Formats: sequence, structure tokens, C-alpha cells
Amino acid sequence: MKVTILSDLPIIAAFSATALWLVSNILSKKVSVSLGFITMSAIVLPLGMLPMAIGIAVVGVHAIPIYSIVIAALAGIFLTLGFLLLYKTLETEQLTNTVALGELQPAILVLFGIFALGESVNMIQAVSMMIIFAGAVLVVTVEGLSINKKLIPACFAMLSWALYWVLITYSVHASGSTFSMPVLVSRITGSAIAIAYFAANKGKVMKYMHSAFSGRRRRELGIIVAFVSIIAIVDASGDFIFAYVTASNALAIGSALTALSPIAASIAGFFIYKDRLTAPQLAGFAIMVVGALSLAIL
Repeated sequence: MKVTILSDLPIIAAFSATALWLVSNILSKKVSVSLGFITMSAIVLPLGMLPMAIGIAVVGVHAIPIYSIVIAALAGIFLTLGFLLLYKTLETEQLTNTVALGELQPAILVLFGIFALGESVNMIQAVSMMIIFAGAVLVVTVEGLSINKKLIPACFAMLSWALYWVLITYSVHASGSTFSMPVLVSRITGSAIAIAYFAANKGKVMKYMHSAFSGRRRRELGIIVAFVSIIAIVDASGDFIFAYVTASNALAIGSALTALSPIAASIAGFFIYKDRLTAPQLAGFAIMVVGALSLAIL
């Protein structure tokens, strides 16, 4: 029984990360419009270091080589870019079709797990990835099947986060499967970039905040910041846990399981935010759901 539990730990970890990211996605739409994408990123990334520091205290500190640190720092750039692009999209677009594009990330990671790490998938899973990419094309359309350009940043956000996990995986394996320090280094780098970007755009940010919190809405600022703090802790906890999955040589299957998170978040968008999709978008979402479920289950 003990051996079985240990062998199932990466799968349990992947499901846990999926649940945490689901909560983060749902809450992010609630506050991204109020704070703006620059402020959101400048808060979420630094606060995310707290659960990672706690995680490191639990699993222990391990020295990693310089080149592993460099790769992790580079990963931090893509981490920050992903946050900025996603929160920018959520300012104007619905949660449902925005996070549905999150299916692109696990599909890209599964491809990386296959071709770079030598992990194996069956024919059904391979077809499922193609289905996901096909569905994504429909999700970013509007009436008349023209492209909704406001959703393009979300596509690049998912690509950026996929590259982040690719680099983190390389950093983890370069450090002898030590996963805790690479994710912390990337988070520190990302936090520095987000804060610097905030400082460089301080005038624009203050103007946005003044407009968003004029009059009585100023009383809501403390509540919104508390929400963002929860998002930061939950999201970073998911990252830390999924880093363990990469260290366990289970990136392909772990990424497939995380495909369930965008589906659940999209469904939540229907009920919580009353999101509505056009017929092509709904068809694309349905196609992506089929592909994601096939990828995760079969």
C-alpha cells in the first residue's frame, strides 16, 4: 500500500495544483477589472513567494548549480509575461472563453514531455491535443468567424506559461530533481520585473486606480486587495506543487490532468459571471472539453 501511495503522489499533486489554479482563475476575474493588470501582477507575484518559502521550509533547502539558477531566472520572465497578458485580457473579456484557452498550455506541455523528455502518450491522447488546438481557434472568434483580437493576449499568456514550465522542468532536472529552489528563483525574478513595470507605469496605474475607486468604491479597496492576496497564495501554492510533478518525471500526465481546471473555471463563468458565448465559441469550447477530457482520462 505504501508503494502504491508513493507512486500515486505525482497524480495527487497534479490534481491538487489543478484545484488551486481553478480557485485562482475564478477569483482573478472578480478583481482584475478593479485593479488593472499591472497592479494585479505587481501584487500577485511578490505575495506568491510566501507559500513557496513555507514549502521550502517543509521540503528543505538544497543547493543548485549556477546554470540551473540562470534557467529558473529566465523562466521568471515568461511567468510574469503570462500574468500580465492574462490579467490584461480579463479586464475586458469573459472568464469563460479566456480561461478556456488555458487548454493550450497542457497540450503544449504534453508535446514537450513527449519530444524533449521522452515521455509516452497513446494515439488517443495525441489526437486529443490536435482537437484542443482546433477548438482554440473557434474560441477566439466572434460573430462572422472573425478573430477577437482582445483574446489574443490570453493565447500568448498560455504559450508564455507553457515556456515557463518547460524552463522550470529543465532547471529542476539540471539541479538533480530539486524543485523547490528553481520555482522560488523564478518567482523572485518575476516579482522584480512586475514591480519594476509597475514603477515605470506608476502615473498610468494611479490614474486607472483613481478612476476605478472614485467615491464610495474606495471602501472596497481593502476587500479587493485581500482577494488578490488569496489569489497570490493559492496560485503560487499550485505552482509549487506542480513543480514537484515535473521533478517526478510526470510532466506529460500531470499536464493532461491540469486540463480539467480551465473546463471547470469556464463552467463557473457561466454561473457566476453570467458569461455568454457565440455559437462558434460554444462549439470550440465543447471541442476543447472533449479533447481535454480525453487527454486527462484515456
